Amino acid sequence: MRICFVTAHVATQHHTMMRAVGMAPVLAERGHAVTVVAEDHPDNRAMLSGLDGVECAYVPRGSSRDDIRAKASLIQEGRFDVVHSCGLDPRTYVRRASRRGAFWIIDHVERLSALHGMPWHKRAFWRWAEHRAPLEADGTIAASRYLEFLIRSRLFERCVSRPLLWLPYAVPQSLVTEIAGHQVNVSPGDQKTIVFAGGFYRAYGVYDIVSALGRLNRGTPAWRFLFLGKGPERDGLAAAIANAGLAEHVTFTGYLPMPEYVRTLALADVLVSPMNDTEADWARCPSKLYFYVATGRPIVTAPIGENAEVLGPAGFYYEPGCPASMAAALSRALSADPASATRPGAVDPQRHTWDERCNTYLAWLAKAMA
Repeated sequence: MRICFVTAHVATQHHTMMRAVGMAPVLAERGHAVTVVAEDHPDNRAMLSGLDGVECAYVPRGSSRDDIRAKASLIQEGRFDVVHSCGLDPRTYVRRASRRGAFWIIDHVERLSALHGMPWHKRAFWRWAEHRAPLEADGTIAASRYLEFLIRSRLFERCVSRPLLWLPYAVPQSLVTEIAGHQVNVSPGDQKTIVFAGGFYRAYGVYDIVSALGRLNRGTPAWRFLFLGKGPERDGLAAAIANAGLAEHVTFTGYLPMPEYVRTLALADVLVSPMNDTEADWARCPSKLYFYVATGRPIVTAPIGENAEVLGPAGFYYEPGCPASMAAALSRALSADPASATRPGAVDPQRHTWDERCNTYLAWLAKAMA
């Protein structure tokens, strides 16, 4: 089967390319001819260059219209069986004439119309696009249970039948093995390590983390906190940490290359994934969650969306928007038995690899295209 993943933007700034980066090499290894179409940017070339057996085609950054035309030309030449648009975005739109009979998938990974900080006219556009896309695509993928339910409900209201698949993000099988290998070499110390990995945005709950750390007992067990990533709130976070008297406990690592990122995750005793009780957070699929799961360590989060779906009873939950509750959850996680990751009810990282996702994807495609 000839499969083309159509992506947009830069991989280090937008998570919508995660699907292509994760699934393309697995599908290629299984004998499928896989192409990834991406914006011509050094970060994209660096990330895609390591995909064994995958053809990569690059288009220069231009207007949305220029993007659509350039990608359409590549897709027409490729004569693909499947065209998979990664993320609902004008830059991943593929006209019917360009597809030449290919089965077109639109991959919904978030609900942009639910972002209240966005200007009203942009939210109106995304609301229209979110309603229209499942009707126009041959098949739809939802990265969260919330999006799956929302899209299924809309199709039912329109009396339209379309293939729909819940397919969250995942991690490479090799990463699970690599983290486990690093953890074997980590010597238990007197100080525990708490990690947050992701973008520094107010909506991502980073200031709730600072407030929770200010309430956390700094005695036993001793702890340090690592902020992995970057974002517009970097300076504000640093000021809040200094004002709370936490500077000696907190370190900003910046954006880490994947090998260093994996080694740092392996050091974690506890990981934090803040969630808010908003439609945007119910709808999104945090990619970091699956990296966290690969460590087998306690994860502190709110019982919201995909985090609750994946972690189930294994999560260390707090009340959304309540730093005191987050501090209590952190305290419980720091005191948890390290062997709890192997107990019944714990999340098995092997269930959340791209190999497993590709099994589901191919079975769904076979049925949808029959």
